[in-house]
Amino acid sequence: YRIRKNEEDFPKNSYDIISIEFSLNICVLKIKSGYANITALKIDESGSNIFLGTIAGDDTVLIIIKEKTPQQDVKLQLKQLGLRPF
Repeated sequence: YRIRKNEEDFPKNSYDIISIEFSLNICVLKIKSGYANITALKIDESGSNIFLGTIAGDDTVLIIIKEKTPQQDVKLQLKQLGLRPF
């Protein structure tokens, strides 16, 4: 098992989102296995004011978003971070 710390360590398509689901102010991303931690770090370090924090597993990222943030705004922010497609 190798922990990847730098974006250069990842294949170009490693940030592809397999699925995205919303429940109130929670967003759940399904990512390729092994890439959730670096994806969560990318979201946390984005400086976006709509993302309050993340929790990452192996292939899942839980994002806590500000209440009443439209889903389209979340998707746009993720796209701007280079996370695609969903």
